[in-house]
Amino acid sequence: MKPRSSFFSKLAFALLWIFVFSIPVEKTIEIPGLGTIGRLAGLLALAGGALAIALEGRFRIPTATHLLMAAFVLWAALSYRWSVAPEFTEERFFTNLQLLTVPLLIWMLCSFEQRCLALLDAYVFGALLTSAQTVERFLSGTQTYYDRFAAGGFDPNDLALTLAISLPIAYYLSLRRGLKWQWAYLLHMASACFAILLTASRGGTLAMVAGLSLIIWTLPSIPARRRMFLLAGGIAALAIALILVPAASWQRLLTLASEMSEGTLNDRSVLWREGWRVFQRSPFLGIGAGAYPVALIPAFGEPWHFTPVAHNSFLSVLVETGVVGFVLFAAMLLVMAAMALRLPWLERCFWLTVLAVWCLGVSALTWEYRKPTWFLFGILVAHTALCLDNRARRWSPAPSPAGVLA
Repeated sequence: MKPRSSFFSKLAFALLWIFVFSIPVEKTIEIPGLGTIGRLAGLLALAGGALAIALEGRFRIPTATHLLMAAFVLWAALSYRWSVAPEFTEERFFTNLQLLTVPLLIWMLCSFEQRCLALLDAYVFGALLTSAQTVERFLSGTQTYYDRFAAGGFDPNDLALTLAISLPIAYYLSLRRGLKWQWAYLLHMASACFAILLTASRGGTLAMVAGLSLIIWTLPSIPARRRMFLLAGGIAALAIALILVPAASWQRLLTLASEMSEGTLNDRSVLWREGWRVFQRSPFLGIGAGAYPVALIPAFGEPWHFTPVAHNSFLSVLVETGVVGFVLFAAMLLVMAAMALRLPWLERCFWLTVLAVWCLGVSALTWEYRKPTWFLFGILVAHTALCLDNRARRWSPAPSPAGVLA
């Protein structure tokens, strides 16, 4: 039975829900004088959560994973002392500090599973809006880059990963919700796949395939009728994509193999090579959080024609925070994967797939300081902890009658 929630708890969770909904759409909506909608929603969610904790004493003891997150943020802050670009490190510290509140708020407010599922719903609904905007721009002929389409304010590669993450979430929710909601989730999956192909993002398309693999892992455990429905829907969606997605998008996507074997992946390999050279000069401490672009000035010069970020979150963490920061960050991921491995079959497949999508996508993007990353970390920890706790309760032996000793 779902626990009762007071008014302040419900208000705080509603504000958190709105914030999660804003994550996939924040680049498309600007509020004059306040910035993106995500910034405003985040401030309101933080205020609501703090109010609920202060007035109702809703504090929950953080897990080991939360402590690892805090340790990573603290180490990144300490890198200010030796940073090659202190102003960049200071800015990154305040960003990281705000991001750390996301998993902590989720942990404090999601004390039962239905709230975790509701936050997953919020992300999917936000992604549905963004994919619809991408399709609308395609139909109107509004290109983001040459023959590439994305919702307003989005880089096509960022958008592709944002939507790819939503695919296993939507599919998992379609298995957990009633029949009347399944159509909405499957419609989102179709529109998100179409939008990802319109971005012509090669890394995003690989992440999309990884996200859709959840369907394969769960096929043996779902009814035959649903398997046939998914097969028919997949064939129809593929046929529509082959007809409507521009030939230029397919041509770019089909260059992935040659770019990986012979090319530079749009100069990413150059950025990685130069980043590795920088790392070798300060392997233990790193060069300072957020300082990657400044450290590459000798290689690329000024003014920049583009910002030389790492385009690989793992390399970015390694170069900026050194071996110490990388070990903390990797430990976070390993602990979350270990938690997922202990879950029941469906939840295990779901969260391992989400982690695989994220790892694959951020191998070509700098996402260690992005909201979707910290939302995923937070909701994974909260949901897996609840699932493990529920399973432990089901399997715990009934208490012995009073006065009877075993």
